[in-house]
Amino acid sequence: MKARSLMTTIFTLLLCSGCIVKNAVKRTNITEVSPPIEHQLAYSRKISTFDRDITYELSASVGEVMFVLDRYTIGFETLALIPPARLNGFADAATWTITHKYLDRYIYTSPSYYNGQIGFMADNDGLLYKNGSLIQVSGGQAGRSWKLASMSPGHAFYRPVVEREVWGLRYNGKNGETSEFDLINKINPKLSQIVQSLLVSDADLRDGFLVKGVLIRTIGPDEQGKLRYKLQETFSDRELVSAPPTK
Repeated sequence: MKARSLMTTIFTLLLCSGCIVKNAVKRTNITEVSPPIEHQLAYSRKISTFDRDITYELSASVGEVMFVLDRYTIGFETLALIPPARLNGFADAATWTITHKYLDRYIYTSPSYYNGQIGFMADNDGLLYKNGSLIQVSGGQAGRSWKLASMSPGHAFYRPVVEREVWGLRYNGKNGETSEFDLINKINPKLSQIVQSLLVSDADLRDGFLVKGVLIRTIGPDEQGKLRYKLQETFSDRELVSAPPTK
C-alpha cells in the first residue's frame, strides 16, 4: 500500500514538473521589446472621391450624369478586437504599444488591460497574424493564449466611415437662356433619386456655379452638342481622390 502511495506521489511530481517545464519553455519564447514600439494612430480624414478624373475637361450629353461625388469622413482609429469570453473588454486604442515578442511575432500590450500582462499578436501595421490570438506575457500563467476575433477581419485596428453622402449632377439640356440639371442621390449606385432640379442661366454657366461645394465651370457645347465643363472641389479641408481617366 505504501509502495503504491509512493509511486503515485512520484508520478504526480513528475507530471507537475512537466507542466512547469512546458510553461517555462513558453516563457523563454516571450521576450521584451526595448524600447517599446508605439503604434501611430491614424487620425480623422475628410475625403472627396469623384467617379472620374476632374483634372481634365469633361463633357456630357443631354440626360447624362456629369459626375458622382462620394464625400465621407474616415473616423479616428479604434480597436477592432472582440475580447474572448470571460475576459475584460479591451482598453482604448491609444494605450496599446508593442512591448513583447513571441518568437518573431509582435505583441501589443496596454497598462490599462490586465496591467500589461495580456496582449494581442499583430505586426507593426496592426495586421493580425494568421490564427490571431491573445497571449499572456507575464505572471504565473505566462504563455497561455486565447483565440481572437475582430470586427475588421485580419486587422487589430479599424477606422469607421462616417458622415457619408454620395450624390451626382445630371445634365438635362437647355431651355431658352437657361440650362436644366438634376441633383441626384447616389448612395445606392443602382438608383438615381432626384433630390432637386436646378435652372442655371447662361451667364452663371459662363462664370461658374456652385452645387454643394463643387464649382462647375462650363466651356460651351462641342460639335456634337455636348456640354463641356470642368469641376473643382472647393472644400479645402478635404483630401481629393480622383478616378483615373477613362480610356
